[in-house]
Amino acid sequence: MIGSETYRAHLAEVRQVGRLHSPSRSADKTEAAHFWANDLDGTYKPPGQLLEHTSIIARQLPSQNQFDNARLFALMSMALADAGIAAWDSKFRTDVDLWRPETAIALHPTNPEPNWEPESRALDGETFSPPFPAFISGHATFAGAWAGVMKRYVGTDNFSWTATTDDPFAEGVTRSFTTFSGAAEENAIGRVWLGVHYRFDGEYSLVTGDRVAGWVIDHFLGGDPTLGADSFERTVTAGFGEADAGGPWWTGGPADAYAVNGGAGRISTPAGTGRSVYLNRIRSTDTDLRFAVSTDKPATGNGIYLTGVGRKVADAGTYRATVTIRPGDDVRLQLRRTDGTGAETPIATEQQIAGLSYEQGTVLRVRLRVVGTGPTTVRAKVWADGSAEPAWQTSATDRTGALQAAGNAGVLTYLSGSATNGPVTVELDEVDIQRVAP
Repeated sequence: MIGSETYRAHLAEVRQVGRLHSPSRSADKTEAAHFWANDLDGTYKPPGQLLEHTSIIARQLPSQNQFDNARLFALMSMALADAGIAAWDSKFRTDVDLWRPETAIALHPTNPEPNWEPESRALDGETFSPPFPAFISGHATFAGAWAGVMKRYVGTDNFSWTATTDDPFAEGVTRSFTTFSGAAEENAIGRVWLGVHYRFDGEYSLVTGDRVAGWVIDHFLGGDPTLGADSFERTVTAGFGEADAGGPWWTGGPADAYAVNGGAGRISTPAGTGRSVYLNRIRSTDTDLRFAVSTDKPATGNGIYLTGVGRKVADAGTYRATVTIRPGDDVRLQLRRTDGTGAETPIATEQQIAGLSYEQGTVLRVRLRVVGTGPTTVRAKVWADGSAEPAWQTSATDRTGALQAAGNAGVLTYLSGSATNGPVTVELDEVDIQRVAP
């Protein structure tokens, strides 16, 4: 390793920017280095800082309750514990016993600098490097695991928060971040700016931590891809109650417009009125929504609108697929997005579904898949119950910035204002919402 060009370049970097009071290190980099340090006794140490960040973020998550917090902190604590094991196994149970930059610089074969000191120091001003091998970085492995859990739990890497530190050399300092990975990367490179690590220590550590996070998420506390599901085998007189999976249903409008009986959720929809039901505990960027739906009356006026929402981002809008049943029983399908005010914009041409007609009481099956960010891909299909599931009937990609984040899922109904037979009761059943690979 120490004969490689990478090692020489990274040693030269830390010699320059990691030295005590280095003029090559900006004030912001110095602040960041100490912000993430927390090496000294009396601080909450790196895992404690990351748990504090978790607490700050949890308070900003929509619909986060005490049970969600218990799961999040359990996942995070397991990941941080495993990250510590992975990092120190690498330090002591592999053949890579890499000295700290301070020693490497002092003993350099052609350009030794025995008086070189790192920016890392104690309260009395004495500089120090942690007394164990450099490879890999404990700080960066913790940070990689933390970011890995957060982006998987929240459903996106994009999130904004501000936090502080316990480190006495950054007292009163706050720093703001817009992505989990960005915070982790700053944590890792901050060890270079502090003079105690090489750049590649952090690079390998971030990958290690992320793999630890992936393992924890997949194997502990319900790695099941099911986000939500409901067969409606219960009786509720006002509202929808609790789904089989995914938590309680949120309902928009008067509670008595919603009921559960006879093995279905029932939504009473007057003319010119919309109704909505959401599972607000769901947060995902990669969602596959399926449901069965029927109505107790035929379409009149401009029709009946049945909408699946695959991603609802708080205060930003939705990605949705709307099935329109027209008088004459033709069925149409269109992909749309909405903004924070609810204004709709088509993102694909409306499709009249060939060979599919609708009569009152007919059960339609709807499937909507919303996956990825920057861009998001949206696909949908509708078919008659009992017939073979078709290929995707409509597809679109969209890059609307505010919607490139995790969201909830749900179902909407609307009866046109020109309808002459309202209210129409929409029956909803066999809701299944899965997290899928993008």
